[in-house]
Amino acid sequence: MRNPTLKAGPECFQCSDVTDPATCQTLHTCADDEVCEAGDRFSFVHLVGKKRNVQSSLAVDRSRRDITVCSMCCRSSHCNKNICIGAPRETIPSAQEVYVRLFGGHSAYEGTVEVYHNGVWGSICDDHWNDVDAKVVCKMLGILRKQGAVGVQGGTYPKSSGRIWLDEVTCEGTEAHLGQCHKNSWGDNDCSHLEDAGVICSSVTPEDDIIFLLDMGVGGKMFRMNLMTQSFVQIPILKTYTPSSFDYDPKFGRLYFVDHDLNQIVSTRFDGEDLRLVKQLNANAEMDKIKVDPLNRKLFYSDRENDVIAMMNLDGSNFTIIANSMLEEPRDIAIDPRNKKVYWTDWGENPKIEQANYDGSQRTVLISSGLRWPNGIAIDYQENKIFFADAGTRKIESMGLHGERRMEVLTDYDAHFFSLCILEDFIYYSDWNKKVGAIATSDAEFGSGHGIISMSNVNCQGTEHHLLDCGITKDNWAHQYCSHDEDAGVMCIVDNTVNDFLLFTDSTTGFINRMDLKTHSYVSLMMTEVTKPVALTFNPVDRRLYFSNIHTIPDSHIFSSKLDATGQKLVMHFPRDSEIDGLAVDGHMEKLFYTDAGRKIIASCNLDGSNETVIVDTLLDKPRAIVLDTDNRSLMRINKDGSEQMPVGPDSFGRIQAIAVSEKLRG
Repeated sequence: MRNPTLKAGPECFQCSDVTDPATCQTLHTCADDEVCEAGDRFSFVHLVGKKRNVQSSLAVDRSRRDITVCSMCCRSSHCNKNICIGAPRETIPSAQEVYVRLFGGHSAYEGTVEVYHNGVWGSICDDHWNDVDAKVVCKMLGILRKQGAVGVQGGTYPKSSGRIWLDEVTCEGTEAHLGQCHKNSWGDNDCSHLEDAGVICSSVTPEDDIIFLLDMGVGGKMFRMNLMTQSFVQIPILKTYTPSSFDYDPKFGRLYFVDHDLNQIVSTRFDGEDLRLVKQLNANAEMDKIKVDPLNRKLFYSDRENDVIAMMNLDGSNFTIIANSMLEEPRDIAIDPRNKKVYWTDWGENPKIEQANYDGSQRTVLISSGLRWPNGIAIDYQENKIFFADAGTRKIESMGLHGERRMEVLTDYDAHFFSLCILEDFIYYSDWNKKVGAIATSDAEFGSGHGIISMSNVNCQGTEHHLLDCGITKDNWAHQYCSHDEDAGVMCIVDNTVNDFLLFTDSTTGFINRMDLKTHSYVSLMMTEVTKPVALTFNPVDRRLYFSNIHTIPDSHIFSSKLDATGQKLVMHFPRDSEIDGLAVDGHMEKLFYTDAGRKIIASCNLDGSNETVIVDTLLDKPRAIVLDTDNRSLMRINKDGSEQMPVGPDSFGRIQAIAVSEKLRG
């Protein structure tokens, strides 16, 4: 077990069964690059990400040192439940003061440096930038080795855009992050983006406290994050590929990802090199999730178009169907390599969570009640629990491996939970509704403006309420040496829960505008295939806009979208000559009401456009505006023959859902 040339390492208990503390009595001293062995049992595998000294199986070439074997029953050098000795492992922090990221490099350990401060990413000027400064950056990324780091001057890698945060950076090399180095004040510089600093760190190894992330919001990019600092670097792959799901094999340090457009499963090294095609699937495939079993060397995926849960070897051979019946919308997958079981979520009309053996036998529905859109699923191997996230119920829950002991972990009614994984004592999950911040653009990326250039050298801290609070005075207003080729822009990330706004249409420009009522500033919402918006209403229940687009050729429509113009949907397609001039919505009744001056009617439909009902079709010439009284819904009474309709009680009820009466029993 030991290499005699290596120094002494941790002391670990020798055990015949890692689950039974009674069998662990004798201490054994390992080499300094070894960890405690778990016997001949598999005890733990990370789903996504890898901790230093993560265990896999005994079938490991220990001379490689790229993966080791340990029990992980306690966070120290000593092993096994209830007999842990020594100080606990350094815990993963919840947040940091400063983050860094690299981009534009040829590998996952080089590129232009960007630093995150005050909610905004910005670059670093290369004045006095050297290898010692680069050392701090590489340390933050968790990829600093004995070979050191190299500071790179501007122009070597692609330039950044937006803010230049730091200048005159001088580090000692011992700092935990760049914010502790000597430097100018944040945002104080005399540089351009041609001077953006870069780094070359030592080659990445898989033995780090890392987690891998896939961000579909930026075009399917994969990132490697150091969990101790939360700084990260993009994993560069060919632009041909757009990953939509992925998982990590810690034994050989390879990422396996799905390309939704090419219908391929591809693998690459964790640094983005050595791409290999694993499996080419048919053109109808809609692969949602992929999962790696590093112990049994298997790969699993869900296909919601072909309604399939399938398995293959990691090289793509031995393709096996696990389930292809009674599936509606299979999504995420979790695996238990110890017992060779696979678990999956299905968010169809009959949502459920199921399990089966690797060969498809003993398929069982674990839960089918209290679910709406079950998405992510993961297994805690130490506690023998399943965690799952449901975007419909807005909950993260747990249960036993057989569906027992179901418990609520987290409820957030503003969340849209999607994926999750378990790492030590933490659940890492993605929430599609938690988006804050903004991205600055430069060089007229969205087109050049015209007229006066009002501002230059704007230096905000991010806490101001107005641009005029960012040091702009009457003395420097419109004083600049710029052209419209340098016009600045922004990409705002909209919180769909915002209030205090005014919406209005402009059929001349073809825009729908949203104005902030506090500042009276406004933004034009760019809708697809909408050139003449007229009627407009907002539903506070589903937080969506509903608006009409009037055309003779092609015909008129009603669309809906979110407040940031995303999620646009066609609600209703009208006959030629229709003119939808007025719209009103009752969110609680889930009804849309509208006037049609072309057909001379007032009508209603469901929010999805179904069940059109004409309310008034006589004595109308050009019906236009429409408004609803949604508050005064009355309790009414009629005789059994339908006569003498009359209200009962006040007319201030909301939405009466049920009625029951108390009547004296008559003998």
